Amino acid sequence: DRVGDTHRWKGENVSTTEVEATITTSLKEEVDECVAYGVSVPGCEGKAGMLLIKPAATISTGREGNFDLEHLFSVVKEKLPNYAQPQFIRLCGEEERIGVTGTFKYRKIQLVEEGFNPRNIAAAEVGEEAG
Repeated sequence: DRVGDTHRWKGENVSTTEVEATITTSLKEEVDECVAYGVSVPGCEGKAGMLLIKPAATISTGREGNFDLEHLFSVVKEKLPNYAQPQFIRLCGEEERIGVTGTFKYRKIQLVEEGFNPRNIAAAEVGEEAG
C-alpha cells in the first residue's frame, strides 16, 4: 500500500481507492477527478475521510453553475458504509491541477498535511505557512 491509500476511522480500515471509485463511478457526469484521503482531527482517534473533488467542466462553467452537494451526499450515504463516508469535502476550481506522481497516482501527502483547515489550504496555495 502507498502512504495515503488507507486510513483508520471509527475502528475500521478505509480504502481511499474504493471511496474514489465509488464517487467517480456514481457521479461520472459531475466529477472530473476525485481524491480521497484521511486527515487528523484533534481529539479524535484515527483519521477522518476527506474528498478533494474537481467538478466536471460543464458543471463549473455553466450548466447550472454549481456542483450539487446534496446529490453527492445522497450518493455517499447510499453507497458507502458509515465509517468510509468522508467527513470533509474540498472543491477545486476548473483551472486547478491535482498533483500526480510519475506513475499518475495522486499526490496525497501534501493534501494530508494541509488537512481540513481552510487557512492551511489557502496558505499552501500561495506558498506560505499557515499561522
